[in-house]
Amino acid sequence: MNIDRFLSWFNSTGVNTENVTVSYSDDSGFGLYSRRSLIEKDSVILSIPEHLFIKPSFKTNDLTGFEHLIIYLLEEKSHPYIEFVRSIQSIPQWRCFPNDKYPQQLIHKMKKHINKYNQSQNKISQYQNNEFQWAYYTINTRCVHFDMERDSKDQDDNLCLIPYLGLIRDLLQNKIIRFLV
Repeated sequence: MNIDRFLSWFNSTGVNTENVTVSYSDDSGFGLYSRRSLIEKDSVILSIPEHLFIKPSFKTNDLTGFEHLIIYLLEEKSHPYIEFVRSIQSIPQWRCFPNDKYPQQLIHKMKKHINKYNQSQNKISQYQNNEFQWAYYTINTRCVHFDMERDSKDQDDNLCLIPYLGLIRDLLQNKIIRFLV
């Protein structure tokens, strides 16, 4: 995991990270730690400015915002956040090991999901399957809703990636994050 380069870049963006730190503790391990007591119910720990959000470009109208983000991940090689997420396994286990032993209501949702996946892959067919699959699931597991103020009914047009949020999710998934209050 290239976390040091990502954190160096992130801290250089001017984001105020004085309330949190990523560090190692002998007692608790590696993680994101609060530097202050969180007594207030709605206290802000970290605020990430919108200019750091990775948003769809909408250069072509035949793709959804989600698909624009796929292309961004596949084309952008030097962004520290993208380098970081390239080191993380994003593909869900049910896609790696498909079988028909899942509950029927889940199989129905999986088939619906695979149809949507295939539609996007058919539109963006110039990439190898393993690259496309990585980008698709990186976005699928890390995107957040953000109103792009576009005249569109497609909910996929209102998605973006927010770098530090992805870090928190990845550290949680890999069991190397703990919130201590």
